[in-house]
Amino acid sequence: MQLIYSIHEKALEAANDFKNAETRLIDLLQQVDHHRVFEQLKYSSLHAYVIEGLGIPSGTACGLIAVARKAKEIPELRAAIAEGIVSVSQAKRITSVITPANQEIWIEKAKTLSQEDLVEQVAIEN
Repeated sequence: MQLIYSIHEKALEAANDFKNAETRLIDLLQQVDHHRVFEQLKYSSLHAYVIEGLGIPSGTACGLIAVARKAKEIPELRAAIAEGIVSVSQAKRITSVITPANQEIWIEKAKTLSQEDLVEQVAIEN
């Protein structure tokens, strides 16, 4: 049983590292976007930089960029991600509907609804 708990503890640590890395990457993508680092490095866009320069798959890149840009516009979203209240996956789902005016509502929905229900609520809003 000790082996099981040891593996579980390592998995928890890796999951925490993953969440922290996502948050850090969002912060860095905001800086890359703001300072137009991708242009200085001869990439045609932030999207191209993330895919080609960082080696992140296209679908993941689109989500990270959308969250990074929306979190810059809505710092409370960034804070919710950093605090672990909202995952990057949940944040990605609400980027099309969250605004400064309705941020409290959508952050609460992202915190409390299942992924399926959150997708449904976003679809209704759109």
